[in-house]
Amino acid sequence: MKTTTGFAPIKRARAGIGKIAVMGAVSALAAFWLGSPAQAQDWPKAPVKMVVAATPGSAPDIIARILSERLSPLWKHPVIVENRQGAGGLIAMRATASSPADGHTLVLAHAAAAVITPYTYRSAKYDIDKDFTTIASIGYTPMGMIASLNSPAKNLADVIELSKKEPGKQVLGNPTLTSIPHLAGELLNQQGGAKLFNVTMGGAANGQKAVISGDAPYYIDGVAPLLPMIRANRVRPIAVFADKELDGLEGIPLAKDTVPGLVLTGWFVLAGPAGIPKPVVAKINEDINRVLAMPEVIAKFREFGTYTQPGSVAEAQAFMKSEKARWSQVLRTAGIQAQ
Repeated sequence: MKTTTGFAPIKRARAGIGKIAVMGAVSALAAFWLGSPAQAQDWPKAPVKMVVAATPGSAPDIIARILSERLSPLWKHPVIVENRQGAGGLIAMRATASSPADGHTLVLAHAAAAVITPYTYRSAKYDIDKDFTTIASIGYTPMGMIASLNSPAKNLADVIELSKKEPGKQVLGNPTLTSIPHLAGELLNQQGGAKLFNVTMGGAANGQKAVISGDAPYYIDGVAPLLPMIRANRVRPIAVFADKELDGLEGIPLAKDTVPGLVLTGWFVLAGPAGIPKPVVAKINEDINRVLAMPEVIAKFREFGTYTQPGSVAEAQAFMKSEKARWSQVLRTAGIQAQ
């Protein structure tokens, strides 16, 4: 009789137990990393802070307060808007990135703060992909271009042609250095072959005055501050840089019809620190989309030239990556370096 045969079932049993233990450990580890549905059900456990990378009364601030009013009842906890303006948004972004990754601190970031400031401020030291969890796209504001009434240009093709005849002499005003409007002007030169001289006017009010008085022939900005002047016939609309005709902007030519693919928007995104559990991210995204679909929210956004942009987490993160790549290339081509 061979005594070794009696141990075979024991060995097989031990092997089976070992496999079960390994599988259990893997499942536990997966649950730890991916989070569980219970995490979303238990969230939030406290008030949620929504940091805004802009001043009170600005478009990002207004958007944050519209969202907070409607998210608070859904989440059964207050959503507190906290303005942390300054330094191109880096103060708000860094404060958010260093917060606990539990979904209780979020940031409502505009495009410049999210993907431009890291390339233009040496002190920024953050990366939207590595240091944040992009949760949801919120809305977008198309850029618009206007001309002084005494300008001979009637449309964007005229602007480009006139600029080529006098390279660097046709002034295109913008409100703020390295803002989306400023970089939109740079991209118009790069992609459209224009030879415009981009001049930062030190704020929208100064830019508007310059084009109304004729001191600057052209000005580019988000459509919201341009519409009152257009409707009052104080300036000439040249183009809106949207991908399609939008409500409230009917009759203004699309830039992409003159320069194919030239679609330029400012936008707003909701993000949090890197590492927020996926179920919590999914819940926030779902509730944000619910709010963005409300007719009164759509109407309120429209009042300041902004259009809601609901979508999945994956869509928001893909959009962020594409915008980061796009504007970093524009900055490099324009020779704009971090200061």
